[in-house]
Amino acid sequence: MKQQILLIDHEHENLIVFKHQLNDHYQVHTATSVEDGYKILNDKDIKLVVVDQALPRLSGIEFLEKTRIDFPQVIRMVFTENANHDLVSEAINKGTANLSIPKQAFDSELKSVVDNAMELANLRTENEKLKSRLEHYKNELDLKNQELQTANRKAEEYNRLKSAFLANLSHEFRTPLTAIYGSADLLNSSLTAQSLKPELLEIITYNSNKLIRQFNDVIEVSLLDSGQVAIKMGKCKLKKLFDELKAFAEDKMLHYDKEHLELYFSSDQNIEDRYFMTDEAKLRRMFESLLDNAIKFTEEGYVKYGCKFMEGNKIKFFVDDSGIGINKEQQQHIFDSFRKDVQKGEKLYEGVGMGLTIFKGYLDLFEGDILVKSSEKKGTYIRFTL
Repeated sequence: MKQQILLIDHEHENLIVFKHQLNDHYQVHTATSVEDGYKILNDKDIKLVVVDQALPRLSGIEFLEKTRIDFPQVIRMVFTENANHDLVSEAINKGTANLSIPKQAFDSELKSVVDNAMELANLRTENEKLKSRLEHYKNELDLKNQELQTANRKAEEYNRLKSAFLANLSHEFRTPLTAIYGSADLLNSSLTAQSLKPELLEIITYNSNKLIRQFNDVIEVSLLDSGQVAIKMGKCKLKKLFDELKAFAEDKMLHYDKEHLELYFSSDQNIEDRYFMTDEAKLRRMFESLLDNAIKFTEEGYVKYGCKFMEGNKIKFFVDDSGIGINKEQQQHIFDSFRKDVQKGEKLYEGVGMGLTIFKGYLDLFEGDILVKSSEKKGTYIRFTL
């Protein structure tokens, strides 16, 4: 397809000469007024506009200045008498015009000057394409750099959390092992009174079970991360489940020396003979994680738990407490692996910090949803729907 040129001149003879010389090489549009010329600029893909400086109502340079503002991609050329040389030179220096040609040179130089102008137009087009591509690559590079920086920050945070987790895990394992070793040593001693041996055996049993649970949690997190945990659906009798959870909560209250807390169960319907299709073991483990945290982090007040029946055989389960709460920053990370946030000056609570990670892993397997509401020193409410 031929490139398009616009010539504006009020003298028809010049238009005829112009078209005669260039029609074989370019698609030439002509106009005898600036109004008609502007209409063509709006309607056509003009690469070069050539205008007579001596237009009757608006000078050619004035027209090119307007063109420069409204159509900056168009190459602008003015032709004039030799007497206007200084005016044309000033217009070129200011950028109003790109090229000029005297009328006297129409016959001999017009084709050559227009070819140069079109080459300039093509170079400008290629330059704009290159600039656009360069900007695109720059934006892509900036995005990749941002992603890399984010990934590096996450990797650094992950390594920090992993180191803190391993240090805490070492402590959590060492404590029951020390108790087991010390109790076993006392049992073997002939100096230990017979009446103390049942208590020592109880210490060994408790701490052995604690170690087993901690090892199982580590293995379960690893299995969840590798996608090796599956849901095993079956009928769950809700009354039995919540009775067992009550016994679990009461045992935790005794363990954490929190017998003074008020423990409530709540349901919007009678659960005596209600069944729910779910993976009972995983549902119980999810509830135990929430109840354990609720009791552990509540010094005074209450711990509530229960359910609400929804349409479509769904149930909303919840645990609510009046404990220390979770600040907004920590709420974003409570389900992260290796996460156990302790602020400077805060009480250090026991635990490896994997309970909520396992909870979230099971919730994702159930394709359930969760709601967390909490404020510092105002308690925590967690509701999950299965």
